[in-house]
Amino acid sequence: LRKLLGNGELFKLTWNSGLSIKEHDVFAKERMKLADYIKKLPMGFFNKESAGDLNNTLTESIRSLEALSAMLGKSVATISLALMFLVTGLTVDWRMTIAMFIGMPLAYYILIKDLQATERELLERQDVQGQVSETTIEFVRGINEIKAFGKSSTSLKSYQQAIDNFKSINLMLVNKLIRRTTGFQLSVNIGFIPVMILGAYLLMAREDLSVAIYLMFLMATLRIYLPLQELTGDIDIVKHASAGLTKVNRIYDNRSLTESAVDNKIKKCNIEFKNVSFAYEKEQVLKKISFYVPENTITALMGPSGSGKTTITNLLARFWDIEEGEITIGGINIKDIKTAELLSHISMVFQDVYLFNDSILNNIKMGKQDATDEEVIIAAKKANCHEFIMDFPDKYETIVGEGGGKLSGGEKQRISIARAFLKNSPIILLDEATANIDPENEFVIQSSITNLVKDKTVIVIAHKLSTIRTADQIIVLKNGEIAQLGTHDKLSKTKGGIYNNYKMRRQRAKGWKIDN
Repeated sequence: LRKLLGNGELFKLTWNSGLSIKEHDVFAKERMKLADYIKKLPMGFFNKESAGDLNNTLTESIRSLEALSAMLGKSVATISLALMFLVTGLTVDWRMTIAMFIGMPLAYYILIKDLQATERELLERQDVQGQVSETTIEFVRGINEIKAFGKSSTSLKSYQQAIDNFKSINLMLVNKLIRRTTGFQLSVNIGFIPVMILGAYLLMAREDLSVAIYLMFLMATLRIYLPLQELTGDIDIVKHASAGLTKVNRIYDNRSLTESAVDNKIKKCNIEFKNVSFAYEKEQVLKKISFYVPENTITALMGPSGSGKTTITNLLARFWDIEEGEITIGGINIKDIKTAELLSHISMVFQDVYLFNDSILNNIKMGKQDATDEEVIIAAKKANCHEFIMDFPDKYETIVGEGGGKLSGGEKQRISIARAFLKNSPIILLDEATANIDPENEFVIQSSITNLVKDKTVIVIAHKLSTIRTADQIIVLKNGEIAQLGTHDKLSKTKGGIYNNYKMRRQRAKGWKIDN
């Protein structure tokens, strides 16, 4: 309890006709506080933590703390009653009072040892529960692939294994809980014996103890120890709450991205990378790269998979912090710009679009929360998605499903572009959005993107020659380093260069066809 009550933000006590705890309000705020902290963590945190484990911490771990608040009032009442009997008993007969409380140290010792021994096991239980959540999420999200490749039985085996592990650890905890609870209850019952023996001895020895006082101490002892026995069932709540708090604190132990103390404003949108190096864990991805992107120009990033293209865009949006070098926008280090100010100037459109299980209207409003419905419709028309939205029975109120599962890939992509139109940021980061789209959608989406990037500072991860050749500059990456940098015309004249070889392969591929 010391550990749990030491976190004052979790337990705000107010007096209102006795002791009460505003647990619903307090824990709702605690969940939002934790979610807000998670939002500020670097993306590397999410590579280490599974969605199931995070879900378990945000729900089950904090729920275990809520359960503790329900029994806290009863505990305080029991302790207050014991203190009252201690003070009153000492004024009546100090010998009987000592006998009445002589079992307390033993009960307290067993309780503390019990809590210490169980916390590690409960933490393991919560980790296993996170694995159950993870396998459940994976099974549901991957059901299409599971059915397509006939892996239903294999996937169910993974789910069954997680359930079996969870069952085993629960059974183990129940067995240990029974033994430890029995020990605690026995120590509480033993505490009643000294009062009976000492009182009987004093009566027979005709000491200064009346039968009435003796009976009073017996009743007082019952009044103290019976609530203690009732609290035995609450020990499990304390254990789960302690383990839950440890899980929550594990998240808070991760260092969040530092927020700038200075409120610098971005006035120009020229971008510069200066000797930037970066590694995911121990894997070096970028090695001292430097380049400059003038304002209102298009820079194309190209290179083989794993060369660092996506990393560059993620670092610019400050999803991670760099270990070495400097990234500036308008001459200001992005670490010296508040996160809200930085991201308000950047819009991102990538291949993998995620839509929330909400209406189309609210998904587009992610670009600008206070936008009017009219502004949303204008953005949707610019992104060429107004027409297909109006074909739905519920139009802009259509619920898209988790991850946008009720929409096609092209429809999701166009809604993501509508978001970017609505946000109207001066910097656009693109991961060639038409790479995995059918030809009909590709033409529509490419037209939308062309309008989106007008008069913007653009960094595009490019895969198609038609996109690359129109860029103001092309950066060719290889093994985390800049292999070539220049315009299409300049790089095309470099014989044997990576870009020229790529261009020639793409041109030859245009003539490919499937032979009957």
